[in-house]
Amino acid sequence: MENFSKFDKINIPMYLCDADWTVVFRNLACKKYTPIPRINGNIAKCFIDKKGTRFPKTNGEAEFVSCILDDSYKTALMFEYKGYATLFFPLVFEFDLLFEDLMSGKYEGLADSARGVLDAILVSECGMTDRYGVLDKLHKYILSAVENYVAMSLFDTEKRVLGSFRQIFDFFVKNFVKTANKAGYKIETDLTGLEMFSEHIYTDTMYFTSVLSGILLFALGISSDRRCLLISEHLGTSVHTEVCFTCKNTNVFGRSGSSLGELVDVFPQNYMNIMTYDLLCPNLCWRLNYEITDEDEWNGSIWFEIDDDNSAVFRSAGGARAVTPEEIMEEVFENLTLLL
Repeated sequence: MENFSKFDKINIPMYLCDADWTVVFRNLACKKYTPIPRINGNIAKCFIDKKGTRFPKTNGEAEFVSCILDDSYKTALMFEYKGYATLFFPLVFEFDLLFEDLMSGKYEGLADSARGVLDAILVSECGMTDRYGVLDKLHKYILSAVENYVAMSLFDTEKRVLGSFRQIFDFFVKNFVKTANKAGYKIETDLTGLEMFSEHIYTDTMYFTSVLSGILLFALGISSDRRCLLISEHLGTSVHTEVCFTCKNTNVFGRSGSSLGELVDVFPQNYMNIMTYDLLCPNLCWRLNYEITDEDEWNGSIWFEIDDDNSAVFRSAGGARAVTPEEIMEEVFENLTLLL
């Protein structure tokens, strides 16, 4: 069997299984997030639909598989890679961030993209940029915090929990920025461009916080000095959020574009950890761009923009309106009453 140890650098639980669904490899992230099944265990026992789940076709498309791992429901992204069934359990899937195109199977390039990234990781000579797993711990921490923050939305799955930018950034600075700075990173923030409007414009709390944290972790992972500058401002018709950093890798000087996948040849492990968010933005009609120049400092920049409609609610959040805390609590009690 080929040596897949380089996949230990991916902060997403990943399994490789043979035709009998026996686990032949699992990366280190599995031990943190999905401790079972282990090597030589049978992952088919975890499938919700045991009879209906078929081994993926060679060079076929990606499929989504529902599983029960460690007494919790999880969604796996499954596709064929080098003759094995490859299953990923991105944390983002656990929070219902799967967009409609993927759920309906219309996104035809996902498996090919994933296989290309895995190929790049196998031939990469990059070392472990996050040697002590600090970025990985931050990723898990922020998503766990967000999950608690929006937990009440689970009482009504047709609605997303909207938050004002003031609420979201206050939450983000408290739960992410301060924690990252204590861990030895340096994140500066400039939110003055939102001061006049941040309490009156809304977006989806989970989508926005997940994308922002993913971009920040990606920038910290490829920065040369463990520093980032977070800027957000209201531009009248949209909100512009930008992460600046310093990258001294000459292989990326002069690059720019609308997909971070263009950096996969230089930072394959880092990109695999942000791939879900890179695909999520265009499906939400959020404009994502990046640029890396040859300047001495702050030469790297990743930003995304969200359009603001005239009623101050972002339609990219599913056309939902902002739900007041009173309405949320009222629905919670209504649902609890039905259960009693």
